[in-house]
Amino acid sequence: MRADLPALLPLICPVCRHLSERGRELFTLSVAQVLRSTGGEDEGSPEDIEEGILVCDNPKCARRYPILHGIPVVLTDLTRFAASQLLALSCFNEPETLATMALDGPDDAALPRMLDYLSIYIDAHFGDYAIPAPDGPEPGCGGTTLWQAIDARKIATVERAIELGCGVGRGLYSLSHGAELTVGVEMNFAALLYARWLLRGETVRYARRVSGRHYAPASIHAPAVSSTSVQLICGDALDPPLAPDSVQRVVSLNVLDALRSAPEHLSVVDALCVPGGELLISSPFSWQSGIVAENGRLNGSDPAITLHELLTTGRGLSASYAIGDCRELRWKLRRDSRSAVSYFTHLVRAHKNAPLGTPR
Repeated sequence: MRADLPALLPLICPVCRHLSERGRELFTLSVAQVLRSTGGEDEGSPEDIEEGILVCDNPKCARRYPILHGIPVVLTDLTRFAASQLLALSCFNEPETLATMALDGPDDAALPRMLDYLSIYIDAHFGDYAIPAPDGPEPGCGGTTLWQAIDARKIATVERAIELGCGVGRGLYSLSHGAELTVGVEMNFAALLYARWLLRGETVRYARRVSGRHYAPASIHAPAVSSTSVQLICGDALDPPLAPDSVQRVVSLNVLDALRSAPEHLSVVDALCVPGGELLISSPFSWQSGIVAENGRLNGSDPAITLHELLTTGRGLSASYAIGDCRELRWKLRRDSRSAVSYFTHLVRAHKNAPLGTPR
């Protein structure tokens, strides 16, 4: 994490935000302790904090948040994070070792589930740089059309771009070409570790699923982006530690149907976006009862139409939006050497109008 990130993009204490009786009272985080860092003035680049502590500036709270492997972890429940996410640190081991550890079942054990997730989404995000290339019924990179569609080199440069639910980071790679600062927010710490390595241009080895709990090693070396212009935060896409009206381009790619409430996520995205700012939202609307309850979905036989109506009317949002572009794109997820899932994901690009009720 850049040592000056809290100055470039103020980070908000999510605990204080929830506890505040006023509702809108926000307290920022500052760097309290640097335990390990690289760079700095003597090396001609901003100091990069590898390990340290952030603290809430509210003296009644003084909540502390860790910086682990250069990634600030800004979540309300750090105990739950430690119990569920620190398995991600096994990602520092070689894929052959991890594959051996996963052989003893069951399939839904924590390690096989983590390896399956990484195998699926690393191939979908960076499969075009993988050696060997992803095989299976639909070989190749599963998200190529999506990454091309959001390539920010084709649009105006903004000061700040945020992607909520950035996964292993290919969207950030595309968005970084059109923003002075690009920030990815993701709760899956293993995904963030791989995003950090991949975006820095490191050669990354990972375990690609062949069948069942059997994996084969694969590697990726993608072009690097500036480590100072792209930053990562371990945070909740429904409760990001960011101030309202602070971002000119807010992005949510294939996240709506992976959270407990799509309308709540749209409200979060809307709150972050400044008037005149831009939203990029995509989703295959593949609702699953175990993830999204009925009242958390976009109603109607065609959720894309519902999404457009919510944006253009501003219903449940702070403002209405002018839709500039929308399209259906292929989104393919390779599961193993014999199976894959293929979707059409709906991508919409919209610009935020003046807040509702503002005199014109």
